[in-house]
Amino acid sequence: MKAEDIAEKLSGVTCGRRPTSCGDQLARAVLAAKKAEEETNRA
Repeated sequence: MKAEDIAEKLSGVTCGRRPTSCGDQLARAVLAAKKAEEETNRA
């Protein structure tokens, strides 16, 4: 599954009254890792 697909499915999901969820945090982490990998590959 592509990072964008994960982010699309899980971003913005909340957990009760909390503004985020485990899935939302996973989506953020996957996108951050992808961005870091792209920056590393450019160097």
